[in-house]
Amino acid sequence: MSSKTILFFDGGCPICHSFVLYIKSQAQPGQSIFFAPLQGQTASQNLSLDEISKDVLYLVHAGQKFSAAHAVFKTLSLTGGWRVIFNLGFLVPALLADPIYRVIAKNRFKIFKNTASWPELKPEDPLFLP
Repeated sequence: MSSKTILFFDGGCPICHSFVLYIKSQAQPGQSIFFAPLQGQTASQNLSLDEISKDVLYLVHAGQKFSAAHAVFKTLSLTGGWRVIFNLGFLVPALLADPIYRVIAKNRFKIFKNTASWPELKPEDPLFLP
């Protein structure tokens, strides 16, 4: 598992693109959260094939792996400021939080119907891993 903090996301997901750009814009100076698509080389080196096949976010941080809703909570809390309140999300068991996450994930293409409106990621950015 990588020693870097890496958020693995579905490279074909418009909500994931928005989330990545939001996290990137909110990160504190000197804080490096790296981003890697589930379809990329970094994911294949750090996640199992079973994990890669699922449509969920994964966060690798400080030797721990978070998935789905807990990956969202932890990633938001890492950006600091008022968002540390998202640490309270860990009080909600994955058994309850993940079904809500899955409903949003399942409907992500209904929410973002027009692919032209998807936020654009810039893979040449040094925080983006292959």
